[in-house]
Amino acid sequence: MDEVGVDCQVAITSTLSVAYWSDLADNFATAIPTNLAYNAGYMWVDVVNYVFFEKATVPGEDWSFFVSYLLGDFSIRLFYHDDTP
Repeated sequence: MDEVGVDCQVAITSTLSVAYWSDLADNFATAIPTNLAYNAGYMWVDVVNYVFFEKATVPGEDWSFFVSYLLGDFSIRLFYHDDTP
């Protein structure tokens, strides 16, 4: 759990910094479509996983983690993309 906290803190303070959010707000009309273009496939997989998996068939049988992960993954992809190869 400690590593998860550290990774989240690093992501928030570096990748998703105040400067990032400010730039996103300033370029909202182009940033969101760009993020959707980069992440459309990943977002589609999130939707398909949510639709086709059930509580009994989820990997690890942890439905709450699975749903939380998919919702978090889907929502962050609206606001962020990584265009490095």
